[in-house]
Amino acid sequence: MEPRESLIAVALVISLAINIPQLVHTYRSHEVAGFSRYTILLRIASHACWVAYAAMVLNLWILATATVGVAGEFALLVLTYAFETHDQDGSGDTAIVYRCSARDAVSSRTSQPA
Repeated sequence: MEPRESLIAVALVISLAINIPQLVHTYRSHEVAGFSRYTILLRIASHACWVAYAAMVLNLWILATATVGVAGEFALLVLTYAFETHDQDGSGDTAIVYRCSARDAVSSRTSQPA
């Protein structure tokens, strides 16, 4: 393998793994308050452009990586909606609303410092 090909392989592996720590942390902690949905949407658009480019030039490495990128960013976007917090009664307490449940919306009350 040429040095250039080795660098490409390393970059692609990193690209494939880049969202895994954030997805795991978000899934476990349900913390999404600091996420910008607009940024996530821009990253989805960027990855989608790479998917289109890879399909045009028939580059399977870029196609696979960009497709995983779209999927990872989309999963993160879903989690931002699934674990969205709301101050339902103006008391400063927030409820984490689990919208992904098959049952009716379930809320878990958490208290936030004033």
